[in-house]
Amino acid sequence: SPDGRLVVSMNPSDNRSYSLLPTGAGEAKRITFDGLEDRRRAVFLPNGRELIFLARRTNGPLRLYVGSVEGGKARPVTPEVSANGFTFSSDGNAVAVFSAQRALKVYSLRPGEESKELRAVPGAEAGDLVLQWSADGRGFYVRRRSQQGSARIFRIDIETGRSELWKEILPADPAGARITTVWLTPDAKFYAYSVSRTLSQLYLVDGIR
Repeated sequence: SPDGRLVVSMNPSDNRSYSLLPTGAGEAKRITFDGLEDRRRAVFLPNGRELIFLARRTNGPLRLYVGSVEGGKARPVTPEVSANGFTFSSDGNAVAVFSAQRALKVYSLRPGEESKELRAVPGAEAGDLVLQWSADGRGFYVRRRSQQGSARIFRIDIETGRSELWKEILPADPAGARITTVWLTPDAKFYAYSVSRTLSQLYLVDGIR
């Protein structure tokens, strides 16, 4: 949360709810949103009172929703989108996400402007994963597919669509490693990532008949 007092977490055993976890003393709070399931990543909006998250209604398309940290009713703020991540502007008035047609688009988050497309952003590729809106508001950081165990982060200029490599992240010990998730701070001065590692042993067998 903006004040650093709460963390929003998905519940592995329940695809309809989230948990708000205190970073200090206190108890976890479970919240649900009416009629929504298959919930995905959720993030606090700058006002600290609302969450923006990916979910769908029963047999419905995947969309971005905004709802209160108290749970209850949530409002859809985009048409159908892909699961390639999302990020919102520093003022919380717009969100960037890949549409169902794999085009990077910006939608309004202002009440009463639900699903209003503000612009399409050139330069993004279909397999990109949206990570963070740049602090200066002029671009996005996206993760682009890599054949190696590294994570290649590109910055895309909103106006021109120019894409340039910003950083390539590689684990200190690359043996059997694959970076699964990357997070950037809003100012892009720090990042964190998770790694899955698969190791195997090779045996030499002799005396086979």
